Amino acid sequence: MREMNIEEMRAVQMDLLDVFDRTCREHGLTYSLCGGTLIGAVRHGGYIPWDDDIDVMMPRPDYDRFIQLRFEEPYLLEAPELLDKEKPYVYIYAKLYNTRTVLIEDPHMKRLQSHVYIDVFPLDAIADDEETFRKEFTRIRKNIWNYITMEQADSFLQVKGLSLPRRIKWTAARMMRDLLPPRYYYYKALEIIRTRDYDSARFTGHPLSEVRPVYRYPKEIMIMDNHVAFEGKEYSAMHDYKEFLRIHYGDYMQLPPVEERVRHDNIAYYAE
Repeated sequence: MREMNIEEMRAVQMDLLDVFDRTCREHGLTYSLCGGTLIGAVRHGGYIPWDDDIDVMMPRPDYDRFIQLRFEEPYLLEAPELLDKEKPYVYIYAKLYNTRTVLIEDPHMKRLQSHVYIDVFPLDAIADDEETFRKEFTRIRKNIWNYITMEQADSFLQVKGLSLPRRIKWTAARMMRDLLPPRYYYYKALEIIRTRDYDSARFTGHPLSEVRPVYRYPKEIMIMDNHVAFEGKEYSAMHDYKEFLRIHYGDYMQLPPVEERVRHDNIAYYAE
């Protein structure tokens, strides 16, 4: 296999984004760029110079429809809801892959081999009342922690020099997995999410993928009827993407310190 440079990996990601965008338009689905991709669009007109991934989000109703779609080779869509329970999957969102590539995340651990991808996050309805939301968030995160810990147990047990307390932790997680499928906990978290109707919600958020209950977005700013330029093309964005970025990142136009401008620890190859 030949290793990709950053420009080649970005080219594959941009192709995936174009396939995703075209599919959404063909099926009447809405989405927005998000995360570092949206910051890059607003601040740099494309990729953040030291970034190497693409993130998008979809309202839960559109996301549920999207993950039922099928893609032809070399494109592959995976999500927890789509996979056989025997196949490990450590994420709580969907990924659209190019299967003609190989991607190794955290190469020093030799784990999480997959393909070059873009991440597709669901945007969920959350409780209007902040205290209620925090209580539900705690329950959701407990289930998600169990799910991810059990799915990652084998990978972490392969790490050389693992301390005894951590080895005990990951061994216990693997034993739990032998008794109960990890995705049981994912679906327990999803049950809590689905008690909220997206169409009638006043606030939205990412309780499945966030680790702190501080990101609550008024639904009116999250209507996905806007556009931003990214790498010379127009892609969808939420109605008030500047307010979204302010809530999530604060002064998003301020560059981070130089020591924080680092790439993900990934290596990508062209498949043979």
